[in-house]
Amino acid sequence: MEVESTKKTFSLSQSIIYTSIILIALLLFLFIVLEIGLRIFTAPDPYSDRTNYDTELGWVPKAHYSAEYTILDKKENERNVLFSTGKNGFREWKYASDNPKHVLFIGDSYTQAVEVSNDETFYRKLADSLQISVSAFGQAGYGTTQQYLIIKKYLKEINPDLIVLQTCDNDFIDNEVSLEYNSNYRVGLPRPYMDQKGNIEMKDPTNQISGWLKNSKAWKMLYSKWKYGVKNVYQDPSEKLIAEKKEEYEPYYTAIQNTKSAVSEIKQLTKDIPIIMFSSSLFEPQLSDFETIASTLDIPFYDEPARQIESVKYDRIVTSVDKYHWVEEGHKIVADALTPIIKTYL
Repeated sequence: MEVESTKKTFSLSQSIIYTSIILIALLLFLFIVLEIGLRIFTAPDPYSDRTNYDTELGWVPKAHYSAEYTILDKKENERNVLFSTGKNGFREWKYASDNPKHVLFIGDSYTQAVEVSNDETFYRKLADSLQISVSAFGQAGYGTTQQYLIIKKYLKEINPDLIVLQTCDNDFIDNEVSLEYNSNYRVGLPRPYMDQKGNIEMKDPTNQISGWLKNSKAWKMLYSKWKYGVKNVYQDPSEKLIAEKKEEYEPYYTAIQNTKSAVSEIKQLTKDIPIIMFSSSLFEPQLSDFETIASTLDIPFYDEPARQIESVKYDRIVTSVDKYHWVEEGHKIVADALTPIIKTYL
C-alpha cells in the first residue's frame, strides 16, 4: 500500500524568494557582527604618542608631557630635542608670568615646534628678548576651528594683552572636510568643522557616506574597499586643484568661507584684545586668501617671517628634513621678524 508523501514542495519563484531572504538575513547578520567587532577592537586614534583623543577637539596635546629625542635637519644632521608641555598641553603656560604684558601664541605644527627644545622656540626667544610673558599652544594638524575652540576654552584664564595667530596654507584643507578627504596631506581623524554660519559639527574626513549609514564603521570600511580597491576611483588631489582652479574649485571656495567664519568667531570672542596673524608659508592662492580674510575682518596680517625663511633656506640650514618645519636657526629668524611687529602692539 502506497503512503502519500506529505513533504511540501515549493515553486521556483517561492524557492528564489525564500533563498533570497535567507541570504539577506545572513549578510545582515555578518554585517552586524563586523560592525560590533570594529567598534570593540578599533579605538579612536590619538594622532601621535604626544596626544590624547578628545571628543570635542578630535585630539589634544598631552599636558605635562616630556620627551627627549633626536630629529634630522635639512642636511640630515641629528639634533637633540628636549620637548615638554605644561598645563592643558600648552608648550608654554604663562612663561615669565611676573611680566605685566602677556602674549598668547596659537597655531598648528609650526607653533607646536616638535623640532626644537622649549628654549629654542620663536615665542620663548620673543619672551626673553622683549621681556614679556607668553603662553603658546600649538598642535600639528589643527585647523582654525580647533584653534578657535582652544582660545574659547582658555581665554579668560590666560587673559592675554595680545593674541598672535599663526596660519599655514593647509589650514584651508583642515577647515573643509571634502578638501581633506581628497588631499595628499590628510590627518584623517574626526575633527570639528565650522560652516559659514558659525555652526560646528564633528565630521570624519575619511568618510564621504551620507545618511544614517555615515556612522557605521563597517559600511565605511566596505565602501572604501569598493571605491579604491575594486573601482579604483581616484582624482587629482585637493592641493593640485586649489593651485589650478583657486576659488573655482568649489570645496576650496567653501573652505575660504569656513575659514573666514572661524577667524571672525575668534575676533568676536577676543573683543577688545588685539589680535594679529602671521603666515608660516607662502603658497598661493592660500596666502593671498588669508590676507583677504584678515583685511576683511580688520586684522593685521604679516608674511615677513615666512619671507625671511624663504630668503635664506637654500643657503642656511633653517628647516628639518621635511624642508618645512623650522629648526633652531629658523625659529630665531621668525622671532627676529616678529620682534618689531609685536613691539607695536604692546
